[in-house]
Amino acid sequence: YTGIRIAIFMNDLIQRIVNAQIRMEGASATATNPLNLRAAPWLTDPVIEHGFWKPATRAEGLAGGPDRISTIKGRGYLVS
Repeated sequence: YTGIRIAIFMNDLIQRIVNAQIRMEGASATATNPLNLRAAPWLTDPVIEHGFWKPATRAEGLAGGPDRISTIKGRGYLVS
């Protein structure tokens, strides 16, 4: 039970960080890559255009947010 609560807390925390970074980037509500991700390492063949990943939909672009946060934290960097 405690492990489930911690997992829910961490998922909520990661989503809050992603939302804050989207606001910080100042992307429009229709941007497909609101975090300005340069790569999509979880995909086998991501489309990179002018140095930035070009997701097919906004939902796909938003899904990259938690991966970005996890990667940053996994490397030991601060998320700011």
